[in-house]
Amino acid sequence: MAERADNLQQSIEETRHDMEETRASMTEKLELLEERVRETLEETKSAVEDIVENVRDTVDETVGVVKETVEGTKSTVEDIVENVKGTMDDTVTTVKQTFDLSYQANQHPWLFFGGACYSVASSVASCSPSLEPMGMNTKVMTKTSLIERPLPVK
Repeated sequence: MAERADNLQQSIEETRHDMEETRASMTEKLELLEERVRETLEETKSAVEDIVENVRDTVDETVGVVKETVEGTKSTVEDIVENVKGTMDDTVTTVKQTFDLSYQANQHPWLFFGGACYSVASSVASCSPSLEPMGMNTKVMTKTSLIERPLPVK
């Protein structure tokens, strides 16, 4: 029985020793697992920070490009508006000059002189007595025919 008690005692000691080895092995494995989890978390954190930085840079670049595009468009629209204003000013000036008789007389004096001569001739012709009672034929033919000359009546 003493041998059995010794065997039992030895079996208990071996079991305790195995438990200690298992506990130490599990502790070592848990520490390794904990280290790997920390490394993975650090790598993930670094990767997320890189992604956030890249997204931030991309957004900043996009905002810059959009601002440049808006400024370019604004400048182009301002140029177009200025061009239209200039064209409208020129058009208004031209229309005013077209109906300004003093300006037109200065620009085309011979035309005004001819118009004045025509007006005078028309006034004289309308004020003079008719030539028909004196027996003169004043009929004018069409372009294709000859112009009849007035003949005196005897």
